[in-house]
Amino acid sequence: MVDLTLRFEFEPGTDLDAAARGLREQLAQLDTVTAVDARPDDARITGLEIVGAIAVGVQIVRGSHQLVAEARRLIAQLKGLSADIAGLRTIALDAPKPIAIERVTDKDIAQLLDEGGAAPH
Repeated sequence: MVDLTLRFEFEPGTDLDAAARGLREQLAQLDTVTAVDARPDDARITGLEIVGAIAVGVQIVRGSHQLVAEARRLIAQLKGLSADIAGLRTIALDAPKPIAIERVTDKDIAQLLDEGGAAPH
């Protein structure tokens, strides 16, 4: 199995505790996810707004030659969920430099896994 860290950013005023509970429930139902941890993270200022964030750690099934494919599948599932999450602004793969999930490529995933950005179990 491999751990990936994601960052979900929300509109100001979003109840982050409730959003974290909802994320845990939704992500736990995805067939690529074997374990999930979601908790409110430090808020950050974007322009003049304070944006709330939730750090999410997900564990995906690891088939040695299928790891990139599993991560790609998880990202596709996250894109599908994003429309259903109230107040969500962005989802980013937490790499050395965060990458919006819409822009993640197979090369990004492979590089992250090779550099230890995702922790194998």
